[in-house]
Amino acid sequence: MSRFALLHCGHLGQVPSAGPLYTSRLSSIGNGDYLFVSKREILSIHNEYPATTTVEECSGKSGGHTTRPIPHQVSCVAFPAPSASPIADEYMSLATFTQADGTLGVGAVDSHGTVDVYVSPSVPVTGLSYRFQASHREALQGPIEPSWAGVVVGATGTDQFKIAVAHSASRSVAFFDGPACTRAIYTISPPTQIVGLPHLGPACDVVAVAEAGGAVSAWDARVAEKRGCIARVGLSTTPLYALTSRGPLLAAGGADRGVHTCDLRTWHCCGRWPQATKYEITGLHFSETRPESLIYAASLDHELTCGPWQGFQGRTAPSGIDKLHRGCQGDSRWLGTAIERQTTPEGGDVVCGVTERGTIFVMRHAERVVMGDDDAKKSVGRAHTCLFGDEKEKGGVPRRHNHPASPVGEPAAQQTATAQVKRARQDRKHGKWTPAEPRGNPVPEAEPGQTPTTTTTAEAKQPAAQE
Repeated sequence: MSRFALLHCGHLGQVPSAGPLYTSRLSSIGNGDYLFVSKREILSIHNEYPATTTVEECSGKSGGHTTRPIPHQVSCVAFPAPSASPIADEYMSLATFTQADGTLGVGAVDSHGTVDVYVSPSVPVTGLSYRFQASHREALQGPIEPSWAGVVVGATGTDQFKIAVAHSASRSVAFFDGPACTRAIYTISPPTQIVGLPHLGPACDVVAVAEAGGAVSAWDARVAEKRGCIARVGLSTTPLYALTSRGPLLAAGGADRGVHTCDLRTWHCCGRWPQATKYEITGLHFSETRPESLIYAASLDHELTCGPWQGFQGRTAPSGIDKLHRGCQGDSRWLGTAIERQTTPEGGDVVCGVTERGTIFVMRHAERVVMGDDDAKKSVGRAHTCLFGDEKEKGGVPRRHNHPASPVGEPAAQQTATAQVKRARQDRKHGKWTPAEPRGNPVPEAEPGQTPTTTTTAEAKQPAAQE
């Protein structure tokens, strides 16, 4: 059982509201506790896993090393929006952060881009204190059509908040310092996801936005040149729906079903995992235990898979492995996914997802779905450990490697053909190669004292054509 990922299944006790195609409505707050937004409520979810249970192996749809779903108890407490909030639409996205004094901050945004900020003194959440509201509509000074909206919230001190809000219909990103808007910018195409980039700047000052045009743009509220755009990378010709950041890495995915990873220091694509899922990707998370090699992807076919974000580096998957990307299958569309590091001594990834039917799936030791096989370990290839400072640098410049995949065994017939080609090249190099006979009619043997002549095919056919 130790080499399998443990899959738990529970129910929220209610059916959540259906959100847009790409959602970020679930957030992890540690120790198996999560926050989820539905309608105009914030749900506090606490999972209680059984101590002992009988586990059976289940290979699943994609051949992953997971167990059959193990029922577990889910306690859910709903906190409705305060009466002081004039929000009339449902919440679209959720973001959490930790303040300097250890309290938990929560930001929830509705379809008009209006953000409500709450504070909880304890985890798990037993109560939420309403702080203030930041209006995207007032920042743009005009009417806004309801659509998807994303939020990133950070704290610069006790009860000092910075907020970044992306709104799809208005094609805009607004920065707030508390309830006051400090800057509003416009994107080329509608934004579909927003994440903070703490590797490049303070909280919520630098953000990355995935756009429906297939590009990822980075914006810095402190920069005046180019309207604050510090980088823009075209990753796909189809819309992007998912975006995640971890250290110097930024990964995006969408309608092309592939995962594209960029290095924030050079803004170059350092890894691609094509055809990671069967349908469109709507959620991405770097592994907490192996961020240099593994990533989790949620797709529209209710599947949550895991695999190497750098792909196979131009090689096909080994024949001994069905699929390197493995995971679990939900019962309906994912409304939100989140990841955290397990607090037990053995560690491991804990991936949680909430579906449209109100079912919550939790996969503990999720990295085992790939790393459980020796063949899978070999095919992951050399990891980009230099991105996380595990390799030395020369002259202050990070090393850049192509990192080819590990050699894979070839069939016996292919090995024989390869050996013959190499042997022919060596013979040709050392003058032992014998050229084949020229094309055309065979050369007759020359009599003593005569020079041999060669008759080509064209010359042989010429008399026949004249006759």
